Amino acid sequence: TIQSLGHLAVRVLGSQRGLALSGLAGGFVSSTATIASMAQRARLEPAAQTDCLRAALLSNLATMIELSALVALIQPALLPDLLPAVGLYGAGALLAVGALIHGGLRAEVSAGASTLQSAAKRPFQPLQALLFASILAGVLLVAEWVRGWLGSSGAVVATGLAGFADAHAASASAAQFAANGTFTSLQAMLAIGLALSTNAISKVAAGFAGAQGRFGASNAAVQAGIIGLFWLGLWASRF
Repeated sequence: TIQSLGHLAVRVLGSQRGLALSGLAGGFVSSTATIASMAQRARLEPAAQTDCLRAALLSNLATMIELSALVALIQPALLPDLLPAVGLYGAGALLAVGALIHGGLRAEVSAGASTLQSAAKRPFQPLQALLFASILAGVLLVAEWVRGWLGSSGAVVATGLAGFADAHAASASAAQFAANGTFTSLQAMLAIGLALSTNAISKVAAGFAGAQGRFGASNAAVQAGIIGLFWLGLWASRF
């Protein structure tokens, strides 16, 4: 699990590098789950809050790398028009991480030492994982119902709704629809943009659910910013 990966990485590499690595790697599986895990860790380890936030934001970069790779494999013709949006999204994510590195936001490590020790004893919490999986399954069922109810005209909306659960899978579906002629190039890119937007809502919810205060607010601000940059890039490439 992402929590276990983070626990192991911290043990081997230390808090700052270990969390950053687990955040980036976790993003290739699920950025939303990674943010939820880092938010929970930030609540349990106040001294590591900035390291956790930085790791959570790095997962956004993994999302964009994987999305680009999937589109390139499934429907390469979409990639040139997506590159401006992908580039702006990735640049925004990196700028946010850089701001944390240079912003001097870290608390004193000694203040959270006892919390760190207690958290290390429980790297995996099955109840949280079960709840998260149940929510994802429910959202996917709703998306399929919308697709069946609206027919082919609702495919873009349904694909966008699937982003609540998994932006990677939703984007891959959009690329596949473009490859088989169900979507035009523009429809596929709109579906990908919608999937990323709905997924950003899930990421914001995950951030606030795991940790209140600065972590949740900072994560929400970054999600809004990078999604705005993605749509700006999409608009610039098409209009």
